[in-house]
Amino acid sequence: MSIVATDLEWLCEWFLHQCNGDWEHEFGITIETLDNPGWSLRVDLASTALSEVEFASQEIEVEGRWMRLWKDDEAAVFHGAGAPTTLPLMISRFREWVTAAA
Repeated sequence: MSIVATDLEWLCEWFLHQCNGDWEHEFGITIETLDNPGWSLRVDLASTALSEVEFASQEIEVEGRWMRLWKDDEAAVFHGAGAPTTLPLMISRFREWVTAAA
């Protein structure tokens, strides 16, 4: 992957590198809002090098900012959920994990 300035740019590059004519038709990345309020991040890992890589779940709560990250090994999906200001941190933690796994 090329060097990119932001975690969001990196996530776009990661997605692009998974696209092979098949993967993107069945899998992808979903970012949605939660009603409590907050963000949800879902990254499909099936058919990627990360599908079998372990991820230690994380739960963070500091001054009302909460975030939970986990991997559903059976479905091969990375999940994040968090407060309204934690989406950048979720993407950053995903990037750190992917980079460490490489």
